[in-house]
Amino acid sequence: LVERGTGHGASGTVRLDDLVATVLKAHSAGTTAEGPAVQLGSHAGSGLALALHELATNSAKYGALSRPGGHLAIAWRDEGDCVRVEWRETGGPRIERAPENAGFGSKLVRRTIEGQLSGAIAFDWAPEGLAIDMTLRADKLAH
Repeated sequence: LVERGTGHGASGTVRLDDLVATVLKAHSAGTTAEGPAVQLGSHAGSGLALALHELATNSAKYGALSRPGGHLAIAWRDEGDCVRVEWRETGGPRIERAPENAGFGSKLVRRTIEGQLSGAIAFDWAPEGLAIDMTLRADKLAH
C-alpha cells in the first residue's frame, strides 16, 4: 500500500497526500498534513475526498479554521492492514459539549468511513478542539 515517489499512480488512483492537499487547498494557511505515500483506488479516493471536504467545511464554519490563528493538523500512518488518520483542530472556539444531534454532514462522514470504506471513526469534542481518529482498511483503500 505504501508507494514511494510523487504524483499520481496508476490510472484511476491518487495518493493520499495529493488528495489531502487538494481538499485543503482553500485552507492551506491554517493546515498541515503529513504521512507516507498511500495509494488510493478511485472508489476509496472519492469517498475519502467527500468525507475530508465535509470535515474541512465544518472546521471553516464552526471549528479551528473559523478563527484567525486556528490550525488543523492531519497526520496518517500506514500500519500494514490499515491506515490511521488523525485530525486535530486547535485555536478555534472553545467546545462546550458535543453536538446533541448529528447533522447531515456528520452522518455522511460516518457512513462514508464506516460503510463505504469499512473503517472506524471516533470524534473527541475536547474543549480545546475537535480530534477525530479514523482507521481505514488497506484493502478497501486500494479499490
